[in-house]
Amino acid sequence: MNNLLANSLFSLFIFSLVCSCTSDKVEEESPTPTQYTLTVTAGEGGSVAHPPIAIYNEGETLTLTATADEGYMPDRWVGTDLRKNHRCNTTIRHCRCIVTINANRDIIAYFKKIE
Repeated sequence: MNNLLANSLFSLFIFSLVCSCTSDKVEEESPTPTQYTLTVTAGEGGSVAHPPIAIYNEGETLTLTATADEGYMPDRWVGTDLRKNHRCNTTIRHCRCIVTINANRDIIAYFKKIE
């Protein structure tokens, strides 16, 4: 009888140990964010301080800055969030635009020669 009681207690101990170590709760993985490619090009007469091609998560917002070379001035951005081409203030050497990543984007900064 003692053997039967000892085996029963041992079985109960093993069963409770196994049950306490397992969980029905499954950890949820964070969804992988959608990513898009941003391609930035600067026309003749200036540069943009941004890698030519970069990948960003959907919803990220960036500010791009175009800088004119000597003898040039910023003219406009094409492909930004504004509905029409964003015109730059021609009295400054730098021109900024804002881009929200919601698709693959091609952005071009144009410059014009000072006459």
